[in-house]
Amino acid sequence: MHMKNISLGLFILTIITIASCGAISSKGTNITGTISDAMNMKVYFDRLGPNNTTTLLGESTSDGDGKFTIKLEEPITPAIYRIRIGSGKTFLIIEDPMPNISVRGTLEGMKTADITVMGSESASEFMQAMHLLSTGKINVDDINDYINNTPYPLCAMQMAINAFGNQPQFYAIHKKSAAALLAKYPDHEYTAGYVEFAANLEKAASQPSNNSSGPIQVGMPAPEIQLSGPDGKIYTLSDLKGKVVLLDFWASWCGPCRKANPHVVETYNKYKDKGFTVFSVSLDGIDERTKARYPSTEQYEEGISQSKKRWIEAIEKDQLAWPYHVSELSKWDTQAAKKYGVSSIPRTFLIDRDGNIAAVNPRTNLEEALLKVL
Repeated sequence: MHMKNISLGLFILTIITIASCGAISSKGTNITGTISDAMNMKVYFDRLGPNNTTTLLGESTSDGDGKFTIKLEEPITPAIYRIRIGSGKTFLIIEDPMPNISVRGTLEGMKTADITVMGSESASEFMQAMHLLSTGKINVDDINDYINNTPYPLCAMQMAINAFGNQPQFYAIHKKSAAALLAKYPDHEYTAGYVEFAANLEKAASQPSNNSSGPIQVGMPAPEIQLSGPDGKIYTLSDLKGKVVLLDFWASWCGPCRKANPHVVETYNKYKDKGFTVFSVSLDGIDERTKARYPSTEQYEEGISQSKKRWIEAIEKDQLAWPYHVSELSKWDTQAAKKYGVSSIPRTFLIDRDGNIAAVNPRTNLEEALLKVL
């Protein structure tokens, strides 16, 4: 589940911005790269620690071709690092020692791990996996195979976090990944936090869920939502009174959301002729916090345009055939999400024919909950 805040003391990185790399040398490390559309811009190289702590290790400025070099006098050790340039950022997971790291791509490519990294086997392997994940081209079994078979436990940890977040039903995958991390890096600064994270998920999985927590409770009228769709048409939730509606908060960048979509589609196709439909609210777009990373209005507007494009492409690719797709394109600042107390996605609400909440977050038991109110 994608969270907008740090959970259980462990930093969790968004899948649409992950990359990786590797380099270590007793004589220091050279970070070089070409981001072709990032000319004459400041470039920063950070190390990320637990609890989202960040240490700036070096900086430089790209030239007129988008090329840059950051020379580090001290060797770097296995950890998660980050390159920041303009509105783009690329996270580098470094596990195998090499003296040089090189990245090549574009600012837009950084958002989906469409970046070439040279100088590290772990970097190359993880980058390819993350690009497949961020573009929805691998499933849960593929992800599990990667986590089980990669020789790089930091990569396995980050893949598990990006793909499954803090969903308790996937605690076993996190637990196995944490065990591998503990075996190879028993004293690493990430290890204790991730082991605790996996243990807490296992504990949560063994306890009855409380899906009705939050401001929206079963039996209350569903708060109104009126937003525009991809074509600008306005859709109003209350207009669907008389139907049973699954209100689904999701986003194209949310891995668990995309993995849940086939089940929603299957349920929709099975019961649409009996008065069931779906009202999808996308949290794609750019919130105020992220907006600050865009140096100009033009770049911000281009970012919004690209977010909208990915939203539309996800609707088409996942075959979400119902017409009710809306978004403010403001990510976590979406007012509808705040109204429903949505702080993580996917998040769903089943609404009965009278417009009242019939179930909160019916995901694994969606069909069962639906049959009670159809």
